[in-house]
Amino acid sequence: MCNRCDFCKEDAVYDGKTLLGPWAFMCANHFGIFGIRVQGLYTELKKEVIEEKECCRCKTTKPISEFYKYADAYNHVRYRNECKKCNLQTRKIRSFSR
Repeated sequence: MCNRCDFCKEDAVYDGKTLLGPWAFMCANHFGIFGIRVQGLYTELKKEVIEEKECCRCKTTKPISEFYKYADAYNHVRYRNECKKCNLQTRKIRSFSR
């Protein structure tokens, strides 16, 4: 999930209240200009890098490359809950049961 600065469309580093009134996603440059630096009125966004994930079917922890990507309704890139191997097994079972 990568939020963009509401002022310049760069990667946002902060989500906070602005001097203009509403809250906004802001890059470091625009936070310095428009952001209010009062604790509780801004949040520093952190990019979380996921390297491993547990499969919901076989319950083993595998590298993230072993899971299929998909885009959700908000067009955020996510990873499926089952690994590629379990997904393939499920699709085979469904195709033979028709």
